[in-house]
Amino acid sequence: MLTPQEAKRIIESVDTTTVLGYRDRTILEVLYATGIRNEELRNLTTADVNLEEGCWRVNHGKGAKDRVTPFGPDGPAAFLETYLNGNSAPTAGPAPQ
Repeated sequence: MLTPQEAKRIIESVDTTTVLGYRDRTILEVLYATGIRNEELRNLTTADVNLEEGCWRVNHGKGAKDRVTPFGPDGPAAFLETYLNGNSAPTAGPAPQ
């Protein structure tokens, strides 16, 4: 089990100046902030994500059940919005907080 400081250090160690690095940071932000399962995250589509309401629909989750999972306005929301809008590799400045 990681401490919050260890998790933060791992998440912040990702190089967000590259497309793949930004994608990876977004994935880590989502996994850590929401507790969504790895397979559930991999099965998400853009149609499942509702940025305005800060939630997504998980289809066929644990026990083959569907559910809506909030991710809130902070944390992964800024990364998700930037990534989904195709601006996944900022050329200057830090990643959104």
